Amino acid sequence: MNYLILICMFLLIQFNVRGLRTKLHDVLTNFPILNYDIFILTETWLSSDIVDAELDFTGFTIFRADRNAYTSTCVRGGGVLIAVRQTLCPSLLCCAVQSVEQLFIKLSLYKEHILLIGGVYIPPSAPIEVYTSHAETVDELWQSSGCNMGIICGDFNLPNVNWHDSVSGQALSGTVNDKVKAIGDVYRFLDFSQKNSIRNQVGSLLDLIFTSEIDIDVDTTPDSLVMPDKYHPPLSIIYSMPDVPRQLDDQHSFHNFNYADFNSITNILSTIDCESEFNNLGVEAAVSQLQKMLITLIEQYVPVHIFHRSTFPIWVTPKLKNSTIDKKIAHKKMKQFGKLHHRHTFSLLRAQVKFESRLAYESYLSKINTSLQNNPHTFWSFINNRRNTSGIPSVMHYGDIIASDVDIANLFARLFKSVYKSPLPPPQWNVENIGIKPFTFLPSRLTVELNESRGPDGISAQFLFSIRAQLKYPLLISFNLSLAEGIFPSIWKTSQVTPIYKSGDPGSVSNYRPISGLPLIGKLFEKIVHKCIERRFKLVLSTNQHGFYGGRSSTTSALEFSAFIRDSFKNMSQVDVIFIDISKAFDSINHIVLIDILDRLSVGEPLLSWFKSYITDRRKFVSLFNQKSTEYLVTSEVPQGGHLSPLLFNILINTLCESVDNKLLLFADDVKLFNCVQSDNDAISLQESLNKLVHWCNTVGLELAIHKCKVMSFSRRHSIIQYDYSIDNVILQRINQVEDFGFIFTPTLSFAPHIDWVVGKALRSLGFIRRHAVSIMSVRCLLILYTSLVRSIVEYGSVVWSPRTKCDIIQIERVQHRFLNTVSRFMGIIHESHDYKPVLSVLNLSTLSERRNMSDIKLLKGLVSGAIDSPDLLSSIGFRIPGTTRSRDPYYLAPVTKNYLDDDPLRRAMSLVNSQTRAHY
Repeated sequence: MNYLILICMFLLIQFNVRGLRTKLHDVLTNFPILNYDIFILTETWLSSDIVDAELDFTGFTIFRADRNAYTSTCVRGGGVLIAVRQTLCPSLLCCAVQSVEQLFIKLSLYKEHILLIGGVYIPPSAPIEVYTSHAETVDELWQSSGCNMGIICGDFNLPNVNWHDSVSGQALSGTVNDKVKAIGDVYRFLDFSQKNSIRNQVGSLLDLIFTSEIDIDVDTTPDSLVMPDKYHPPLSIIYSMPDVPRQLDDQHSFHNFNYADFNSITNILSTIDCESEFNNLGVEAAVSQLQKMLITLIEQYVPVHIFHRSTFPIWVTPKLKNSTIDKKIAHKKMKQFGKLHHRHTFSLLRAQVKFESRLAYESYLSKINTSLQNNPHTFWSFINNRRNTSGIPSVMHYGDIIASDVDIANLFARLFKSVYKSPLPPPQWNVENIGIKPFTFLPSRLTVELNESRGPDGISAQFLFSIRAQLKYPLLISFNLSLAEGIFPSIWKTSQVTPIYKSGDPGSVSNYRPISGLPLIGKLFEKIVHKCIERRFKLVLSTNQHGFYGGRSSTTSALEFSAFIRDSFKNMSQVDVIFIDISKAFDSINHIVLIDILDRLSVGEPLLSWFKSYITDRRKFVSLFNQKSTEYLVTSEVPQGGHLSPLLFNILINTLCESVDNKLLLFADDVKLFNCVQSDNDAISLQESLNKLVHWCNTVGLELAIHKCKVMSFSRRHSIIQYDYSIDNVILQRINQVEDFGFIFTPTLSFAPHIDWVVGKALRSLGFIRRHAVSIMSVRCLLILYTSLVRSIVEYGSVVWSPRTKCDIIQIERVQHRFLNTVSRFMGIIHESHDYKPVLSVLNLSTLSERRNMSDIKLLKGLVSGAIDSPDLLSSIGFRIPGTTRSRDPYYLAPVTKNYLDDDPLRRAMSLVNSQTRAHY
């Protein structure tokens, strides 16, 4: 069912679309030419692998209730979608009932007008409990939401029932069973009336529209997103209402650096005498003067353009926009006068608009197809826009606080500010002296990279890149002044924060994370300082840290972790692992503690004062809908987005490695504490190390998310030592499977669940390509999409989990076979069933198994050459010293007694190299 509502005129269409997955092309071409404010769609058949962006409902906020295990045991079918124009400021109403496919939206339209919009789908075979659950939900929401108007539409699957008004209210006749009574009773109790009297082609009334005491007009509509279903005619609902406020950021002005007069700017900068201009000035004054000079040049020589938010997708042409407006006017005349020539004019315009829409969209796709070579950014923008989620809703909430318009930015600022900590006194440390001396910059070190970003001060990278020759010496003078005085200029310490959606309810600010944008000149300064000091600091960082360290990665961390477990398995021992979750670690870094650690590392003056100035007294503001929140002070954290921040974080957390006795692995703030456990004493030793870790966190001001900390025992024995590890007397939860940085680990170190997971994930990405690219893109584009979005998934960290059994190898290879099968049909390549060698040859591809072997060899070469920095792994390589000239194997493989020990990545890699060596000779 498919309802379309138009507000003022407020039009809603209800539509049982019988699945959108295979009809996305029709949706994309028809949606822009439909002039409705709200879409309510039932039986969408959508699932989590299809994101909102794939529907391309430009200018609308999408809410979905896809079918899940709570609503039905049948995976296929069902689902409800409501799309609301963003100018109406919709917000989701959450309900506790999960057993019904239903959605409820709240619209604060105008002063006292608060409208409840609902959509529901109830399958024909649904039990009475589903109907009563829906009735209870409607009753509870109507009482608690504060709405005074309501429109609830849906496919209730209650045929052979007559709904009509009487003096006593809504009356029922026909087949009135318990299901009908459950629905009828609740809507009569709430004084709602059923307004739809339009039956389907077989004379049944399945789609119902319940409204409170508001005047609406329900009618069939000639417009539709997809081909109408004979059992569910598309319906429109018209409701007149006062004007709604214009959407935020409908238009705003900005400096367009693409049209800047850089000749005039460079000429002016060339006449400036830097020595006299900045003579006898402190760093704050010098930088402020330079900033003022640059802003003045931007104001004078960079034109201001106006951004207008379009209600149409990017591919809609001006001709199609005009035709759509003409169709809207013709439809209004047809509804108003109803004459034959008005109906004829509307029919002609509707056919014309549909033709032009399909033509414009196909032309747009053709340009996207050819843009890969000439303009890759355009190509990948198209792909990423289809894969990303929708934007931030115009109404947000944080707990009980609800905000809209300019208040949303302040609501985000309130959340992001709340994670910061108060300063603590410095603890006592035993750290190594590294003695960094003062230094200055050379002109050759100053380079500016071109990218699309611009800082919170309005200075873009394009601007800096275009005047880099003229900026060279002013910046060098400023940078050296800053280091000499031990002051990081305050003008570079204000960040612009953009909220980025994570998961969950899009209307809750808690489901967003902050991304900070720093002034670009300050970031350039950081980059140069980082290059000068990084090598000296790396000398004291533990080899257990694999994050933010060149030559190490999540893969090297997983390799060391799995190697330790396999070594324990050789001795029939178990390994107990405690997965530690530090809450908001980067945001909670105590400035005083960090500076004290740098001081004990003998970072000399004025560099120590410069670091203190760099991390303290920073300010942020949230920028959203072209509105800025109130600035707030950052009392903790390493500056997000800075080049120095990862290094400073590693310096602080490095002190943890010196505080515990058992084995420790870190990837940034992700911590694994583990030990080989052969007796209770070993488990007690691990608990003592955990206690020391907790004490370290308390000392440096970090908090543990105890409910997220888990314990897992790795063993191949039937019985294990079960020890209750605890933090602050809270026993940690034991688990039998864990996902750790993209790898799924099991107690026996079997990677079969991981292989199932990555194959499923890769197939979902391949499904995205088939939905949006196969019919319109060249083979070259398809191949690039496959290698970037699909093959990268099944090859991530393959050296850790590369399968040995034929069954697992075939399962992974099927991912590529599905792609090859699609491309072979597209290209007309003839091949025998399940024989894809001809297709591989044409596309110049290798099998996934061959590529995993190459990755294994690359790992071994990287360790030997030093490109991969892992002393533990390097020490496990067995180099063969030939005793005779007949022995040509470069690596020695010790004999093993268990098959699972052959899965060791390094052993596998050494065996491959030995085989290649023998084949060569």
